[in-house]
Amino acid sequence: MSSANDSSPVSSSARRKQLLQKTQGLDNDKNSLSDSSENNLRSRSKAHPIFKTSSNASSSSSSPLKSTKLFSQLLSDQEFGDNHVWVLSSDLKPQQQVQNQLFQMGKLMERNGNVVNVELLNISDPKKKIAQVPVMGVMFMNPPGMSKLEDLTQLTHVNEPCILHHLKSRLEDNRNPLVFTDCGGFASIISNSVNNLRDGKISQKLPNQVFSKLNSTGENQSIILLGDSNSGKSTTVKLLLDSFGELTNSKIVSKASDALKIIELFSSSSTEQSKYSSRVSKKIGLQFTNSSLTGAHFECFNLEMSRAVVRVMEKISEKEGIPVEETDYKSGFINNFQVFYQMLADEKLKTKFKLTQLLNKELEQKTSFSSAVEKLFLNVGFTETNIGDVTKILCALLHLNNCDFVENESNTSAMTKLSENSFASFYRATRLLGVDDKELLFTMIKPTVAVGDSFVDTFVNAKQASHYRDLMVMTLYNGLFEWIVKNINDMLKNPECNREISLIDIGTGFESIATGVDAQRGVKYNGLEQLLVNYANERFKELIHDKLFNQEQEIYKSENIDWKPIDFSPFNSKSILLSTIEDTNDGVFTIIKKETNSMYKGSDEGAIIQELTKMFSGKSEQVSKLFKPNLVDMEFSLGHFNGKVTYKVIDWFQQAVYPISSIPQQSKEFLAKNSKNTIVQTVYSELLQGSNSVEFASDIYVKNVELLLKHISSTKYTYPVICIRNSSAGSSLAFNDKLVQKQVRNYGILEMIKLARKGYSSKFTFEKFVERFSSLVSSSKLGKDAKQNTLTILEEHKLQEKSDYKIGNSLLFLKGSQEAMLSALLK
Repeated sequence: MSSANDSSPVSSSARRKQLLQKTQGLDNDKNSLSDSSENNLRSRSKAHPIFKTSSNASSSSSSPLKSTKLFSQLLSDQEFGDNHVWVLSSDLKPQQQVQNQLFQMGKLMERNGNVVNVELLNISDPKKKIAQVPVMGVMFMNPPGMSKLEDLTQLTHVNEPCILHHLKSRLEDNRNPLVFTDCGGFASIISNSVNNLRDGKISQKLPNQVFSKLNSTGENQSIILLGDSNSGKSTTVKLLLDSFGELTNSKIVSKASDALKIIELFSSSSTEQSKYSSRVSKKIGLQFTNSSLTGAHFECFNLEMSRAVVRVMEKISEKEGIPVEETDYKSGFINNFQVFYQMLADEKLKTKFKLTQLLNKELEQKTSFSSAVEKLFLNVGFTETNIGDVTKILCALLHLNNCDFVENESNTSAMTKLSENSFASFYRATRLLGVDDKELLFTMIKPTVAVGDSFVDTFVNAKQASHYRDLMVMTLYNGLFEWIVKNINDMLKNPECNREISLIDIGTGFESIATGVDAQRGVKYNGLEQLLVNYANERFKELIHDKLFNQEQEIYKSENIDWKPIDFSPFNSKSILLSTIEDTNDGVFTIIKKETNSMYKGSDEGAIIQELTKMFSGKSEQVSKLFKPNLVDMEFSLGHFNGKVTYKVIDWFQQAVYPISSIPQQSKEFLAKNSKNTIVQTVYSELLQGSNSVEFASDIYVKNVELLLKHISSTKYTYPVICIRNSSAGSSLAFNDKLVQKQVRNYGILEMIKLARKGYSSKFTFEKFVERFSSLVSSSKLGKDAKQNTLTILEEHKLQEKSDYKIGNSLLFLKGSQEAMLSALLK
């Protein structure tokens, strides 16, 4: 390499010219977005002569066209002209509208004042082909040849119909959909068609970009995945992990990938939106030493442990050996974690541990616990003994969930007893946990609670006993999950490495369950869990928008580069709803906690809605319109960034208290000291070391969200990946225009593209830039001044300060396309 430096640049001028041509136009001013996010014809009135004077141009003849075809299938590049446009379907007559399409394709004919005549391309009936639409509702198209471009900043026109059509075009090949789309290096878009990829691979562009930045700057990087529920976040994390393994040829990725599968099995659940919905937030740290992936570690936050108490298997009458008729039991809309359903697909386990049949046949699994899960544990490094202890705990939890309590009318020593059909399940659970059955039962029906400095036995009714059973199930499952994650980290983490790329999956995406009542399954509604989940989504979205739209421009300003500030309202503003939810004086969470504390004074849950109504009515009109109470139905609605969500206040007093802080001291001591299962001992011994004070679920949730946000803020380079849901669950539509449009708007994708086209995604200190690219010029041209050497390299490769880069006080700001070109020359 040194000899090359002494004579000429490594790459020939011809290759440099070819690379420049390949990326030219990406960042040119002529491609910049108009100030209007709609990018309509008024702001581009010079683009076509029809907007100067009226025209008598006649329409060209068209053959009948199928409405289902994409634009690229209707016209070739040769047939395309600058008079091809998108029109709003709502501006057309009903007989001209194509079902499920927000925008339709047309060809400009003539203008009459504030309206234009457009020939509709996907209408075959000659009587319906000509439409008269408002000028403001017409937007220019991109040439068909652009329909598969990976980078949205390369499009000539950027508007909603262009973006929707582009994403749809990239997914038209069902066998190999192009699920990854770039926004000029600032952000990426992933379609949830990623769940259906046959080859299990995505574009290497993002992993390459992040890995390259780690090597060139030495700074830790973060990739954060945002998106609605069932938008493909978890699948994308798996594929990104595999991509980094392929990029670095690392052996540890195989173990990290299996570890992630274990975590997903223990933290994913089936919902109406998704068969495999992640119910935990997680951060995967990929550790690098000298460009090699040498370690990995996992952090998990806010596991939705309430799912662990959902009954999974049938109750069997021990006398008759047949399923018990449970007239008061509803299967519910909430399902347990994936791992339990795999256990009930394992005939050997069912026989060995006396497990019964799956209660909900729709959730039957094809792979069994023994064939799939045990293999994953062994691959990561767990022992057979570890796996045996884990299996026993899971089976014990299945049996505990099948235990019911009834009022005890014949014995004064306790108000409650086990139901007759629960004896066998309870006995099996105690054998698996390695504890005495009578003593464990007393922790539920006669719990010892703290009163001042002393402890007293209490008498509880059947409902309260069931609650103590649930607390035990939740704390044990959560503890088991944490034990698994800790042991994974002990086996995979490199303690000597501090350079890493973090993959951050916020877990459950924004969630809004359609409310209703089902005779078989009960009431379907959004509860406190959904409020916490949606709060977290609001926080993560706000942080990413702040980093993109505010902090990015602040760097430009502080470095004194030539930059005209862009107003990205409302995406660069603080969320009014978040401030109202978090307010420690009279915020939503504060009121819920306050009323929960008041329940001991006879307060009922309706007080939550009443107090929220008072609080919101005292706020400004802008704030108060975000809230709508419905005390009759015990509901209230909040206006989130992703739309209005109605929450039903049922059992919120119970759910508001963090389960781990609610389990009686007696239960913790008994299980820690008496269980013969080492994992159970460990879980409850650690709980004994914690605080005995009551904690609230919202406080724990907020604290964990803050930890993740703090980590994201601490990494200099953060890459948002917006996961887009193409269609609703159960829908026959492969691509739902309205659904995708809503997400494009809510996550500010048009604004991200605007920033990418105007801004500079690559930033280097002069020293780092020279260190990386000095081989591209003769060493004789380089001196001792890093800033001057930077300019020498840029000028050598014909980069222009006006369009390609800016020189700041201490940093070089470079267009992403130009960094890609220079990086390609290095190869």
